[in-house]
Amino acid sequence: MGIQKEELDLFPTPVSLYDLSHLDMGIISEVIENTSKEEFYLVDGGKTDFNSGCDILDNPNLINLRTSIEDCLNDYSIRLGVDNIVIKNSWSSITEIGGRLELHRHEACVVSGVFYPKMNEPVSPLILKSPISQNQMFEIYNPESNVQNTHHYNTIFPQSGMLVLFPSWLEHKTEVEIGRRIIISFNGVYHWVANRFNK
Repeated sequence: MGIQKEELDLFPTPVSLYDLSHLDMGIISEVIENTSKEEFYLVDGGKTDFNSGCDILDNPNLINLRTSIEDCLNDYSIRLGVDNIVIKNSWSSITEIGGRLELHRHEACVVSGVFYPKMNEPVSPLILKSPISQNQMFEIYNPESNVQNTHHYNTIFPQSGMLVLFPSWLEHKTEVEIGRRIIISFNGVYHWVANRFNK
């Protein structure tokens, strides 16, 4: 073609996947299973300890997991371009086969994450909704295209020991569950915000 060009992928949505499979998944799964849970409107066909007022990552048996998540959170914060992000709250959820997680985002937070301990069977993927889809009004995309901005949803297939970190404003969900999903979720906020909540 002979014409010089420069391509810019502007306003990307940073999502990072970390492998924490070196941790003891048996202990982590046991803590999740033994933590009392109740129904919650976002989790259809499952239960969570989100409203219990107790952060599951404060469990002394999960100290290694919490430390690893904090290390990953520090790394991801650099990618996101923010400083001093700390864990504000954490909880676990169990969704049975046939259940699903409704589309939602995490208000009043900066970074959110989900951790998948050892899985004995495949589970439905985490589905992330494109934040620019509402602005794409007339594009007719080639269904065979691999360009990321042509997709209104992108999927992440969980693996044992996987930690997923993403901006809290990014809407996400699951479809009908094909396995028994066991997870730990958490939110991160600025250090000074966390101190204000703890007063």
